[in-house]
Amino acid sequence: KALGLPAVFRAVNVVAGTIASLPIHAFRDSNGARTPVSSSHAAARLLAAPHPDMTPFELWETVIAHMMLWGNAYLWLRRDGAGQITELWPVHPGRIRAGRTSDLRKVYQLDGGDIELDDRRILHLPSFGYDGVSGVSPVRLAKEGLGLAMAAEQYGARLFGSGSLATGVLQTDQRLTQDQADALQVRWRQKHSGLSSAHETIVLDSGAKWTQLSIPPEDAQFLESRSFQVSEVARLFGVPPHMLMDTEKVTSWGTG
Repeated sequence: KALGLPAVFRAVNVVAGTIASLPIHAFRDSNGARTPVSSSHAAARLLAAPHPDMTPFELWETVIAHMMLWGNAYLWLRRDGAGQITELWPVHPGRIRAGRTSDLRKVYQLDGGDIELDDRRILHLPSFGYDGVSGVSPVRLAKEGLGLAMAAEQYGARLFGSGSLATGVLQTDQRLTQDQADALQVRWRQKHSGLSSAHETIVLDSGAKWTQLSIPPEDAQFLESRSFQVSEVARLFGVPPHMLMDTEKVTSWGTG
């Protein structure tokens, strides 16, 4: 649900998309010297085409998104008959539970089943907060703050969706029938609406007067709260606010 917040979606999209667009190469470590392998090497071929249906960009974008939202990314290692890794298949973090056996071997349970998988089948990429078993989900840690942002989103949808924010009240001291009230409203709309009526003087009879309504203080506070939540999301994911399109206090162009 956190991805339903535009700020969270933008933060994850920016970071995951940027990292996925970076080049990734295979190297051979020989006596401390790192040399690139040829394009025909199995590792180079794997990185060039890690998945039959996903491009390398799509695969690593998914992996980074899993790390940012769940704190962990898991890749299923598909091997050929010789034991060489030929494909990398991302697995939804919600499907896997990591743990350790009594002899300290790291194992993974898929879909809550009894089958235990080890590092030969699963490549685990934890994010910050790794305790030797699993990474920490920033969304779970910040669930109160994100919940406040989602509640503000729902409140705004109900507030504006119900059309409860009227621009003003047209009132009179006399008791009007429904037909008279409708006729007064029509006359007011004709005189008040439209570009041709801008800055015109409006004459009201029968003691009628117009009262302009401003946004209630609690609704103004709601708008400030929504703006603050964007800053909170930016702080959570380490993304500058202007990269989340929040340029209220800073310029997106920079000064240098």
